[in-house]
Amino acid sequence: MIEYFWLILSVGCIGWYLVILGYVAVRGGADIKQMLKSLSGKENE
Repeated sequence: MIEYFWLILSVGCIGWYLVILGYVAVRGGADIKQMLKSLSGKENE
């Protein structure tokens, strides 16, 4: 029974980590794209 507890806890933690990782990657990618556009001087496009 205790093995199932640790299995569920481990899978839950890995799932949570992947969700946060994806969120940070998407938001960070958008921020980097905006920063590069601003640095290149093409803000109006």
